[in-house]
Amino acid sequence: MINLVILDVVMPGKNGKEVYDAMAAIKPDVKVLYVSGYTPEIVNDRGITYCSSNYLSKPVGPTELLVKIREILDEVQ
Repeated sequence: MINLVILDVVMPGKNGKEVYDAMAAIKPDVKVLYVSGYTPEIVNDRGITYCSSNYLSKPVGPTELLVKIREILDEVQ
């Protein structure tokens, strides 16, 4: 069972938002954490809100990553 996917915002072929949308069409309750090392403008251009609660800017430390994953998994939908 997949409960959370971690996707980079900028990827070859499809961006992270496009991949998430395709996954959510199959499993609507899947949660996502987007990560990127790009500027806020590029992230926003890909359809992801830079200041979103499900976004982390790279580089990200292991503790910050784990805390964010726990937050997202604990969110009530």
